[in-house]
Amino acid sequence: MAPSPAYHYIPVGSVSILRDQSHLGADYWGSDHLRQWVWLSRATDIHHPGAPAYTQPTIPDEAQRQLMGSPELSHYRRLFQHKWANLQFRVHSANHGTLRVYLLPDDVAHRAIDRADVGLQRAKQSILNSIDYSASGWNGNPPDMSAGPVPYQTTDMDTNTQEMTLLQLFNRLNSPSPDPDIVSNAGAQNGMYSLLKSRIDGLKTDLYPHQRRSSALMLQKESQPGQTLDPRLQHVRDQNGEGWYVDLVTGSILKEPRYYDGISGGILAEEMGSGKTLICLALILATKQVSASAPEIYGAGHAPTRPKIASLAEMAASCANRNSVPWKTYFDSYASEYGYEFPECVNALERNPGYYFVPAPETRRCARHRSQYP
Repeated sequence: MAPSPAYHYIPVGSVSILRDQSHLGADYWGSDHLRQWVWLSRATDIHHPGAPAYTQPTIPDEAQRQLMGSPELSHYRRLFQHKWANLQFRVHSANHGTLRVYLLPDDVAHRAIDRADVGLQRAKQSILNSIDYSASGWNGNPPDMSAGPVPYQTTDMDTNTQEMTLLQLFNRLNSPSPDPDIVSNAGAQNGMYSLLKSRIDGLKTDLYPHQRRSSALMLQKESQPGQTLDPRLQHVRDQNGEGWYVDLVTGSILKEPRYYDGISGGILAEEMGSGKTLICLALILATKQVSASAPEIYGAGHAPTRPKIASLAEMAASCANRNSVPWKTYFDSYASEYGYEFPECVNALERNPGYYFVPAPETRRCARHRSQYP
């Protein structure tokens, strides 16, 4: 059972220690006290108000000094001293012992524990690449030294994917599953419904089900990219079966996932002859009436200053266009379904197009010499 620390350390893995590597004296190695799991302790843990409340015995101070004096455990000693790790040790036989490693995630305890030390980050990265993640090693069963440590197991690891070709991996991808309800833009949402029902103005060919889903998902990603998990993170399980995230490239570990804003659009990777051109044409026709939006860095244009007070219709039309309201879809649907037309409203909207201002580039000092290029 792990301690109840003020900060939740992750039970990552273990390290097998031979007696010759431990620098422990024979009296400590053969003592009954080390035949059970004992915690390594820090002097600051005793006086710190938020220190761990150890529920299991601790190793004697002299035995800890001898154990941590081993050159093979230098990285673990540094992380332990700076509270980046908690350690637990046990002797199993005359020649074999196990050191359990609990690592502090990078997304907790930033105020209390400094995480900017580059040397400690490199030490942690080295530990993550060499530690034994197996449950048998965690429980103290001597591993096969010639085979090396057991790597981590991801939560979605499939042993069958190791021998698959790239084509087989692509064929295992999930089919597109668009969801119009999560799209906040009314025009894009209506376009998705039109694509899913294959009711698109100007398109005479009926879309197949896979074409409807693909085109609708493309529109969804264009209008509502959402967030995606950092692709460098691997979701793995700790020794208690709980999930955590590791980036072996940078050596960072996280308790909670890290997301990035998704990008608009994607790659239409259908096979030849499956109707990629038709999917693109359907997407264009479904979004033909969707109003363009101003880039976020510029924002919508400010309300115009008029020389005299305009009519309510003119001001409403200007406001609708500046905020990218999909009015064309609204009027077209009323005209096709009910036969109602609103020419005055349409004319007012066309007289007041939306706009935004692009700031002028910064002026730079011209060179003293005349350029040979015009």
